Amino acid sequence: MKNKAFVFFSFLLFLNACSYQESETEQANRLAKTYQLDIKAGDTRLFFPEQFAGINGNPHA
Repeated sequence: MKNKAFVFFSFLLFLNACSYQESETEQANRLAKTYQLDIKAGDTRLFFPEQFAGINGNPHA
Protein backbone atom coordinates (compact mmCIF):
# COMPACT_ATOMS: atom_id res chain seq x y z
CA MET A 1 0.00 0.00 0.00
CA LYS A 2 2.84 2.39 0.82
CA ASN A 3 4.47 1.71 -2.55
CA LYS A 4 1.26 2.55 -4.42
CA ALA A 5 0.90 5.81 -2.51
CA PHE A 6 4.55 6.68 -3.18
CA VAL A 7 4.17 5.98 -6.89
CA PHE A 8 0.93 7.96 -7.05
CA PHE A 9 2.37 11.04 -5.32
CA SER A 10 5.57 10.80 -7.35
CA PHE A 11 3.48 10.79 -10.52
CA LEU A 12 1.53 13.84 -9.33
CA LEU A 13 4.77 15.66 -8.51
CA PHE A 14 6.19 14.79 -11.94
CA LEU A 15 2.98 15.90 -13.65
CA ASN A 16 3.01 19.22 -11.81
CA ALA A 17 6.68 19.82 -12.67
CA CYS A 18 6.00 19.22 -16.36
CA SER A 19 2.94 21.44 -16.56
CA TYR A 20 3.17 24.86 -18.14
CA GLN A 21 3.41 27.72 -15.62
CA GLU A 22 2.04 30.92 -17.15
CA SER A 23 3.51 34.28 -16.23
CA GLU A 24 1.62 36.94 -14.30
CA THR A 25 1.03 38.89 -17.50
CA GLU A 26 -0.28 35.82 -19.36
CA GLN A 27 -2.57 34.96 -16.46
CA ALA A 28 -3.86 38.55 -16.28
CA ASN A 29 -4.52 38.58 -20.03
CA ARG A 30 -6.37 35.25 -19.85
CA LEU A 31 -8.53 36.36 -16.94
CA ALA A 32 -9.19 39.75 -18.57
CA LYS A 33 -10.40 38.02 -21.73
CA THR A 34 -12.48 35.44 -19.83
CA TYR A 35 -14.21 37.88 -17.48
CA GLN A 36 -14.02 41.00 -19.67
CA LEU A 37 -12.02 42.96 -17.11
CA ASP A 38 -9.21 45.48 -17.46
CA ILE A 39 -6.41 43.85 -15.45
CA LYS A 40 -2.99 45.46 -15.30
CA ALA A 41 0.11 43.47 -14.38
CA GLY A 42 3.69 44.57 -14.04
CA ASP A 43 5.26 47.81 -12.86
CA THR A 44 2.57 49.88 -11.13
CA ARG A 45 4.26 53.14 -12.14
CA LEU A 46 3.22 52.42 -15.73
CA PHE A 47 -0.53 52.39 -15.14
CA PHE A 48 -1.39 54.24 -11.89
CA PRO A 49 -2.11 57.99 -12.06
CA GLU A 50 0.60 60.19 -10.52
CA GLN A 51 -1.56 61.28 -7.57
CA PHE A 52 -1.58 57.65 -6.37
CA ALA A 53 2.12 57.05 -6.94
CA GLY A 54 3.46 58.59 -3.72
CA ILE A 55 7.04 59.67 -3.21
CA ASN A 56 9.52 58.70 -5.97
CA GLY A 57 6.93 56.48 -7.63
CA ASN A 58 6.54 54.23 -4.58
CA PRO A 59 3.00 53.60 -3.32
CA HIS A 60 1.90 54.97 0.04
CA ALA A 61 2.37 52.61 2.98
